[in-house]
Amino acid sequence: MKQPEVQELLRRVRADVAVGPAPIEQVLLAGTRRRRRARTAWSVAGVALLVLAIVSTLAFVGLHRTPRQPVTTLNAIGMPWWGNGELRLLQKTIVMAEPELMVQVPDGVVV
Repeated sequence: MKQPEVQELLRRVRADVAVGPAPIEQVLLAGTRRRRRARTAWSVAGVALLVLAIVSTLAFVGLHRTPRQPVTTLNAIGMPWWGNGELRLLQKTIVMAEPELMVQVPDGVVV
């Protein structure tokens, strides 16, 4: 077939085929739904990852945490003092950060 014959055939076929308007709103709505589902899936995955990170961190810290139990020792100088990360009381030693202020009371010290 030659070019003019093909064009004529296409004109006749085109006139016989009924084509409605393009479903633009439906296409846009489907795209919006698809994006919303993807955004929801990523949000759920992010929250799940965050929860997993928090739980694993708490489990790790809980397993490797040393309890702060006072150690029974006698204080050689007879008064409370702090040094090398330890608060030395009259009969006990407690591991703690450096205090800003210590006030001695009859049974020990107020930090």
